[in-house]
Order: sequence, then C-alpha cells, then structure tokens
Amino acid sequence: MKIGEHTMGEHIRLLAPLLGFIAAVWAGRMVLYAAKAPPAEVYYCSVTAAGAISGTMASVPDCANG
Repeated sequence: MKIGEHTMGEHIRLLAPLLGFIAAVWAGRMVLYAAKAPPAEVYYCSVTAAGAISGTMASVPDCANG
C-alpha cells in the first residue's frame, strides 16, 4: 500500500524514533510511579506532551528524518 509516493513501511521507519520516544516516556512514567516518586514528578512526565511533541516534529518538514 502506498501513501503518496512512499510505502507504509517507509512511513513507519520514518516515525519509529518518535514512537520510541513516546514509549520511553511511558516507561519512565511507570518507573517513577513504581519508585513512589512525588506526584508532581509523575505528572510532569507526560505521555500526552510526548505525543504532542512527536506530532509536531512529524509534521514539520525535515525535522523527523534529520
């Protein structure tokens, strides 16, 4: 399946670092919660913010692929 001139695999390869960033933030939040970190620290380790940052980086030309 092609989207524009690129295959689905090419799109996933391009966005893999951004998806990895979201997963790392999610894992960090779980570690902070398990370590009984103060609620403010867990709150600031936001998956929503990581998603917004990744979405912004993916939408800005030549930002996601270096």
